[in-house]
Order: sequence, then C-alpha cells, then structure tokens
Amino acid sequence: MRSLRLKFTLTLVVTSLTAITLVGMISRGMMLRKFNHLLMENSFQQFRTSVKDYLTTYGSWEKAQQAEPFDQYERRWRTSHQAQARSGNLTTGTMPAPVGVNSGSPPADAVPPPQDAGSPDEAGPPDGAGPPEDAGPPGAGPPQEDDSLPGAGPGAAPRSGPGDGAQVPFLFLLLDPQGKVLMGPPELRGHVALPNQRAGAEPIVVKGQVVALAVPFGQPNYSRQDREYLGALQQALFYGVVGAGALILILSIVFGNYLSRTLRELTTAIQAMGQGQLRQQVRVQSHDEIGVLAGAFNRMSADLAQAHEELQQSNKKISEQALLLKEISIRDELTKLYNRRHFNEQFATAFAQAERYNQPLTVMIGDIDYFKRINDTFSHAGGDRVLQCVSRILQMYTRDSDIVARYGGEEFVVAFTHTGLHQAVVLCERLRQQIEAYPWHEIHPEMHVTMSMGLTDNVRLGSFESMIAGADKQLYQAKAEGRNRVCADELS
Repeated sequence: MRSLRLKFTLTLVVTSLTAITLVGMISRGMMLRKFNHLLMENSFQQFRTSVKDYLTTYGSWEKAQQAEPFDQYERRWRTSHQAQARSGNLTTGTMPAPVGVNSGSPPADAVPPPQDAGSPDEAGPPDGAGPPEDAGPPGAGPPQEDDSLPGAGPGAAPRSGPGDGAQVPFLFLLLDPQGKVLMGPPELRGHVALPNQRAGAEPIVVKGQVVALAVPFGQPNYSRQDREYLGALQQALFYGVVGAGALILILSIVFGNYLSRTLRELTTAIQAMGQGQLRQQVRVQSHDEIGVLAGAFNRMSADLAQAHEELQQSNKKISEQALLLKEISIRDELTKLYNRRHFNEQFATAFAQAERYNQPLTVMIGDIDYFKRINDTFSHAGGDRVLQCVSRILQMYTRDSDIVARYGGEEFVVAFTHTGLHQAVVLCERLRQQIEAYPWHEIHPEMHVTMSMGLTDNVRLGSFESMIAGADKQLYQAKAEGRNRVCADELS
C-alpha cells in the first residue's frame, strides 16, 4: 500500500511540476516578449521624435549629415533635456538650432553652422569642441538613463562612439522611403535594404509625408533598472513556481494518504475474509470511485457471509441427515442395535486383526427361548417389547469395545474383542441371568423369557463366517440340553 501511495504521490507531483514548469517557461517567454515589445515601442517613439526633429531642423538627411552627425545631435538633445529635467524647467519647446539655422525652418544650404558666431546660447561649440551639451531637439521628452523606468529611453541608430555613457535600449536601421539605408551598420549604408530587412519597418512622418523608415534590429540593451525590474519579475515567477510545487507536494501527500487509507481498510478486510471472517465492513467516506468500491465490497461481504452461513446450515443439516441415514443403514429399526450387515463388516475387521496379531477373539450367538410361543401368546407387539428389552440388557451389560447386533428374528450376536473364551463365558452367563431375572410380569403377568447362548473363540477356523457357524453349533447344543444355558467350545 505504501508503494501505491508513493506511486500516486510521485505521479501527481511529477505531472504537476511538469505543468508548472511549462507554464512558468511560457509565462517567462511571454513576459520577456511583452517587455521587449513595450521597450521597443518606447524606444521607437523617442527615436522617431529625434529623427523628426533632426530632419525638421536641417531640412533633409543629406543637409543634416553635412551640418551635424545624428549621434552628435542626439547627444546634444539628451544633454539639454537632462539639464532641463534637473532644473525642473523641462519644456516641449524647440531646441536652439546651430548657428546659421533658424529655429523651426531648415537651412538654406547644407553648410554646417559656423562655430565662432553668436553668443554661447546661440552659437555652436568653440573650435575643437563638440556640439553644445545643453541643447536638445524640440518636442522631445527626457533622455533615458541607466536607472530609468523599464523600457524608457530614446531609441537610437548605431553610432561609432559610446556617446555620453547612456545605453540605448534598441538599435534601428534608418531607411529612406525607397529602402536605401541611411543609418546602420557600415556594410549596409548606402545600399538598398533587402525585403527581409524591411520587415517590421515603421514610417517616420514629417508634415504629412513619409520621410524615412525605422526598422529595429539586434537584441534589446537593458538598462540597470530594466534588469532589476526583469529580475524582480522572474524572481516572483520563480517563487510562485516553488510555492505551487510545495502546495502540490502537500496536497499529493494528503490525497495519497486519503486514498491509501481507504485501500488499506479494504486490504485488511479482504485479508480477514481470507482467514474466514467473511462479514466485513469498511467505511464509505466519499461518493467517488473509491467510495463506490467500498460500498460494493460491503455488499459483497454481506452477501458472501449470508451465503456462507446458509451453506453452513445446509451442510450441518446434510451432515445430520447423512449421519441419520448411516445410522439407519447400520441399525436395526426396532432394537436400535447394529444390523447383521454392519456386524459382519465390523467382525470381519476384528477377526483379521486377531488373526494377524494373534489376539483373543470370542463370538456369541444367542436365541430367545420359545419366542414363537411368546408372539402367539402375547401378540407380535408383546414380542417386539421383548426384543427391545433384551436389546437394552445386552447393551447395558456389555463393554464399549464389544460389538452387539440383532442377527435376525430373535437371534442376537456379540463379538467380544480382545477377550478369551473363559472371560466371555462369564460375561454371557451374567447376560443370561439378567434376562431371566428381568421383571417380565410388568409386560404381562404370565410372561417369562430366557435365552440360550453358544460361544467359540477358535480363530483358527480361517474366517469370521466359520467362527459364527461354530458359535451357532454351540447354540444348538444349548437348546438340545434344555435351553436357558451357555455352551462353548472346549478350551483350545
């Protein structure tokens, strides 16, 4: 039973953990995909804003590239918005354009703005310096830093330098409307992008016209806060999986014990039935298959016990009837003594043992004197009462080891096992005297009954029939000598 409980528990645990692991893996994949999608959308919005401002500021991509590289422009844009965010003056106004470029309108030509004109707020950087660090494109939000919210931060195209240290969440291929690569890996620039490279391209619209296409590529670059946020989500998912696994283990043990307890009761009851205790009952604690099984077992046990009890009663009755039939078959109906057939069987066995082991054996045949006259004088009913009284005397004054039978009519026979002739003569003389002294007058005042007996112990005659014949010969001798006497062979 422990093995079944263990198998049930392991099966439930393995199945549940497999399902939990699969759900956890799918959930993690869906979470990462959704997170990356949101991160890409936010990055694309930032990137699209940067490109739109970049193109709006300079008029076209070629002029903008001649005036200021995009990554330099973007760093200036981000630095400006970082400063505004720190000072609390973040606005959506137009970032001051480089010298020679009017705010809100593209330059007349593609010549870069002079670096020595204007004041520090309006002019470009001094000789040998980069673009101003406190300016940014108009209408842009705050830049993305390492500790920004998950998915925040501007998108950017690949650049040659590390910039200001900020990590770009997504990289984008920038294509013109005809599919030519404007910004991307060096090996792709100036070439027309392949159809598979254009998949998922998002348009960048300026004044109602598509001026460029942006295609995200590569893997996302997570900021520190992104990684912490993802780590917290994955940790929560892991703890959820572990908690679910622990709950499944506990429930598996509980249900396994519940199942095995009922089955243990069934097993114990079945073993008791095997030992003969057929009437067994187990508790029905549910209405499921186990409960149905327990109920069916209870009904089966009750039916089987009842059938067994009825069978036992039937067997007892049959045994009693068989014993009765056996007694009827071996007993004389009137006197209840053994009949002649059964006496012959028993005496044959006693004769064989006496002959084999040289043991003494004596047989006596007795005949009621003048029994025909008794029947004629006192009726057959009186004769039957005489036979019954003589039978009781023979049973009363013989031993349990002696075989007493009614041999036929008024003749009786007794086999004295392990008894010599002299002892048997003494026993028979006592029987004769008891029969003669019986108060026959109680049956009829004029009734008097005696018995003549003949004995032999000659086992050397060769058969039990010969011994009976020898005893019968002595009986006739007793009758010839006047009846009511015991005659026996001469001592051997």
